[in-house]
Amino acid sequence: MYLGNIFLSFLALGGLAAGIPSPSGNNVHDIEDRDIDDGLHGIDPRAADLDKRTYRSCCPRDTYLDDKYSCVCKDKNKIFDSKTGTCACPEGQKWDGRQCRADCGWEAYYDNGQKACVCKKQGQVYNPDGMTCACPDGKTWKNHQCQYDCGKEAEYNEHENVCKCKKQGQVFDPATKVCACPDGQRWDGHQCRAGCGKDAYYDNGQKACVCKKQGQVYNPDGMTCACPDGKMWKNHQCQYECGKDAFYDEEQKACMCNKEGQVYDTTGKSCACPDGKMWNGHECYVDCGRGAKYNEHEDVCECRKQGQVYDPANKGCACPDGKMWDGRKCGNGRS
Repeated sequence: MYLGNIFLSFLALGGLAAGIPSPSGNNVHDIEDRDIDDGLHGIDPRAADLDKRTYRSCCPRDTYLDDKYSCVCKDKNKIFDSKTGTCACPEGQKWDGRQCRADCGWEAYYDNGQKACVCKKQGQVYNPDGMTCACPDGKTWKNHQCQYDCGKEAEYNEHENVCKCKKQGQVFDPATKVCACPDGQRWDGHQCRAGCGKDAYYDNGQKACVCKKQGQVYNPDGMTCACPDGKMWKNHQCQYECGKDAFYDEEQKACMCNKEGQVYDTTGKSCACPDGKMWNGHECYVDCGRGAKYNEHEDVCECRKQGQVYDPANKGCACPDGKMWDGRKCGNGRS
């Protein structure tokens, strides 16, 4: 009877050995879809137990035989490779000492909650192709966070979400990443001010360029100062150009001749006595000729000789027609 049981056990072992897949198969240790226990029906239980022990001895190190008579890796998530007889994590994963996790590279880690690779540096974006982390386009890693690359002259303002120049009033150029004062302004060492040129300065109160010489008008095109039309800088102020013979009278707002009685000519910027008058060295007087004198009250020339009539054309005096001067007066010309 004992020998018979031994014989049956050898038969069972032979049958089971025939059912083990070839090492060149897709899964060396997977058994065909049949119940091994059913295949051992009628076999002595001791022979069947011997058969299971034989299967276990066929599984490599770090594996065990499961209920389906397949070799399974002891480490969680690892997959048994029938070709190499080893256990390894699935492609794209690596062993972290306890289980298989996604291989995120050195710059990231696998987050169980998000089920994804997360960059160690907050704000950076993970690139699965190269397993690397980097700040989003337009940003750079600075001061322990991703910030927009604002260059050396500006800094990132988180509240406004823009690059702001360090120097007050300057404007940031995103193309060149540099700061400069707005067009028409210049840096005065403290802030941006209007470029006023050498003749003017920037007045904070007026928010405009003001000429250094009071009364002059600023020209923004040439950044120069000049007196208004018709005026010139004289005696520390803007005055009308009156020429050498006259001066500007602030009260009358007009050019007045230096010589009293003369009249100012705006075209020639000169002074002269009114028509019919001439300067005698002291004042303007009416030139009545040698034989007449000027009557200021009646504003006429009067002949000095009684009875004579003044001729303004030739500035002469003569007796009326038909009369002659007799040495004392104009007479009839009879002796």
